[in-house]
Amino acid sequence: MTTNLIIATDVVLAAGPVLGGVGVTGLAVADGYLLLLGLRGAKRVKLDRDKAAWMGIVFGVLAIATGGTIGQLVQGVATVPTSVGAGLDFGASDLAPAAVAVLLGITTFVPDWKKHGWPATFGICLGASAASIGGLWQIANNLVMLVANMLGAL
Repeated sequence: MTTNLIIATDVVLAAGPVLGGVGVTGLAVADGYLLLLGLRGAKRVKLDRDKAAWMGIVFGVLAIATGGTIGQLVQGVATVPTSVGAGLDFGASDLAPAAVAVLLGITTFVPDWKKHGWPATFGICLGASAASIGGLWQIANNLVMLVANMLGAL
């Protein structure tokens, strides 16, 4: 069992007095729903490019941790940039998944996006990629899962 699944299982089993053990799936759905409402222009969820990107990253990480249908959908979306990168030949080898994650990070945060759906979408792909490639990227994944674990314990 991977670390993500162990943490996700712990969050699901943690039943606390405040949130009642909302679990990773509940947090993923809540984050995704808030992101969707913000993208649709809800007055109480004011998004800028960076907030949309970070909410997308968190949703991507949590969705991968849930497994199930949500995780499979996000994993499917996240494999598109990796598949495109794997087909590009720059001489020595294909683009590694970590290189694709770097490019996703640049694409998420550097351009001046007029519509916030793009950084949210690229953020979801970046979060899903970070959840699966390990290394330095695993730090962001572990941070999100730590916060989810603390929220699940409330």
